[in-house]
Amino acid sequence: MAEIGGWRQAAEREFRAPFALDDADEVGDGFDTWPALPEPEYFGVINWRSLPDEREPEVWRLLAEWVSWLCTRYTIPARLIPDCWYLHDGIVEELSALFSSWEVSFEEADSGGHGPLGWHERFEYFRSRLRHYKPEGCANGHLETASRTMPAGPELRARIARADRDGTVP
Repeated sequence: MAEIGGWRQAAEREFRAPFALDDADEVGDGFDTWPALPEPEYFGVINWRSLPDEREPEVWRLLAEWVSWLCTRYTIPARLIPDCWYLHDGIVEELSALFSSWEVSFEEADSGGHGPLGWHERFEYFRSRLRHYKPEGCANGHLETASRTMPAGPELRARIARADRDGTVP
């Protein structure tokens, strides 16, 4: 029993000293000597439609680093986020949104600490939604998926022209 008490007292002395309130003025809290953490690279919300061309390489780099970290940290299998994720526009959009949400959720300004918890709830929803893109087809190598283009038929062009005459299209 004395051995446990001795261990506890030694641990309290070792870990209490830098954080002691009664001698904080004399010793300092120890935090002023810690090395400063680098500022995180934050891009903000990724909107690929309005992203300036000169920012695209930076955003791709940040997103690729984050996706690599995400897949490693959370042990995400290739059937959910394939290695060729960057070749699938829908998956890129989903991951970009998740990345943007992650950056905001883990900011210190988040009130009450619900940001990280909220992000993990959205992350679970993201995982179920990602399955709609059928990424498991690329688990053993990239498979090209058919893309869709929307034709601008005569009815749509007439509707746009009518709205333009009404002054509702800028």
